[in-house]
Amino acid sequence: MPKLPNNQADDGGASDSRGIPTPSIFLSPKTVSEASIIRQVHSKYGTAGPTSGINCIDGLVIPLSRSPEIKSGLQLDDNNELVQPYRPIHDRVFIYDPELHKLFSGSEREKQNILQIGLSDSRRRNLLQAIRHNKEQKRGNLMRVVYPQLDLGFIQMIIEEQVVQNADILTCPTVPLTSKENFELQISKFTEMAQEGLAVTENLIRKELKRETMVVLTVQPRVVRPETTSTLVETLVSLGCRHIGIKPLDDPYKDSTNARALHNLIEQIRKQADPKTRIYFMNVLEAGYTAFAFGADVVTMTTGYPYFVPPDEERKNGRESYGRWYNPKAMLWVERTEALEASRTHNYLIPCSCGASQEVRTFLSVDKAPDWNRYRKAHYCLVKNDEARMLQNAEVPLRHAIREMFARSENVMPIALIP
Repeated sequence: MPKLPNNQADDGGASDSRGIPTPSIFLSPKTVSEASIIRQVHSKYGTAGPTSGINCIDGLVIPLSRSPEIKSGLQLDDNNELVQPYRPIHDRVFIYDPELHKLFSGSEREKQNILQIGLSDSRRRNLLQAIRHNKEQKRGNLMRVVYPQLDLGFIQMIIEEQVVQNADILTCPTVPLTSKENFELQISKFTEMAQEGLAVTENLIRKELKRETMVVLTVQPRVVRPETTSTLVETLVSLGCRHIGIKPLDDPYKDSTNARALHNLIEQIRKQADPKTRIYFMNVLEAGYTAFAFGADVVTMTTGYPYFVPPDEERKNGRESYGRWYNPKAMLWVERTEALEASRTHNYLIPCSCGASQEVRTFLSVDKAPDWNRYRKAHYCLVKNDEARMLQNAEVPLRHAIREMFARSENVMPIALIP
């Protein structure tokens, strides 16, 4: 089992005695193909040294409902890797996200996959039928249909499935907070589920050694405002959980008001929680690095596409589309056509020194969509590893290192958010 990250200090990157440096970056593969790419990147490029490949990536956040297939893509059962000279892929913190927000906004298949873990066949069929019947009605009505089904038995089965998947941190399943109008109802159910989940994990931890617990606040950024922040902080801190996740359901950096509100939430949690509490800012893009300046310990990112674009949208009419490429120098996402145009006068050479880019060399070498998407995701994993290394090895205070990182790029908006 991998060691867990220590709290980050403001004197640059730091490593605790257990070998996991902070600040930390976790990746979150959403599909089996992305998991396979992570495995390939790790095996192909991770032998050059302790900071090569994804050796600086300290954890993986996996959707619980898709964990068997994603784990198969990661090839976690391949014990031969343990004798290789690079850091084993097992040596990461593994978290399994229940993703209960998809019960309210996900596809029919996503709802079925989640409920299949925690409900019997008859209860699942009845609930899905009720959801279909109420989906055109107000969200408050839908919550009143779904909430009673998310009982202690459901919570226990979700947590026990994480134990089966060998999670290092057990995540309590909780409902999302999606609107200020329904805030009281949602925070009440969130608190109830978190408390019941922590009681379940406490019993399991007595039997399963070296497990820790986590509560994730899945929230629409517009819900976090001055009038709700104190309640959110008090709720999260009072739970006494060692790991706290903040997972925005939309890109908070599209609106500086949302970004500042979430930064303030993280900062207040850091001030009021036990100093040993680990704070995770989850499913964010590069601007999410600014959260480190407010007390976040871990930033989690999806693998090779902006998190607010569902994986299914990468396939249209049975054909795979060309996803966006991450430009590491600009720290911006660009369409393939933009990348081609920008590199045209340089014979389409890829402006990146990562192993995947050096192997491909030119954008024209990956002209078919499947090849392009495999390349861009491998490239992204390698670049995230390099960015993690730079932050962990910073010789200046961390907030200064983050500011300098963005100042060298074309993505200068986050600079104004750093105190």
